[in-house]
Amino acid sequence: MRQNRLGLCTFRTEARCIENGNSALKDRRQMPLYHFSIRDGDRFEDNEGFDLPDDMSARRHAVGIIHELQKADEDSWRDFTMEVRRDGQLVWEIPFELC
Repeated sequence: MRQNRLGLCTFRTEARCIENGNSALKDRRQMPLYHFSIRDGDRFEDNEGFDLPDDMSARRHAVGIIHELQKADEDSWRDFTMEVRRDGQLVWEIPFELC
């Protein structure tokens, strides 16, 4: 198990840390990791993702991305869909034409 120099676990969930030779349960909850992929028959994957507090925040982020992409030419994006995944699970599927 790895720790940073402050003694905090580097895992995204609860993990057992060892501090000064003693075991201590550290709650190291972080925000969920969301991935935003675009598809139109082909899928364009988001390999990095974003830490966001909840599913509604992820939806707002996705709609913001869609609006940015549509600024140049809204019609060329009409058949695309944004998929939002949290830890690999699909939570939102947003057709660009609805934004």
